[in-house]
Amino acid sequence: MISALFGFSHYQQGGIIEEGSDGLILGLMCLAYRRNLAIPIVAHGVCDTIDIALFFLGKYPGRRRAARYCRGEIGSDLSVR
Repeated sequence: MISALFGFSHYQQGGIIEEGSDGLILGLMCLAYRRNLAIPIVAHGVCDTIDIALFFLGKYPGRRRAARYCRGEIGSDLSVR
């Protein structure tokens, strides 16, 4: 349930299913390390750092869509304006 909420709250970043599965993995990591929240926080930070580096280098898979969103050409619901 929580991973589904995580997916819905991050849907603009990669999609509900992808982000929901990421939330599930982070939640399982937290449980696997005896509810140590620092482990999934660091993992989330590492993933975000990799995403930013790939975006900066022009290798990020959704770069064109993200650039159009930043310029205001598409809305948060991804509809063309």
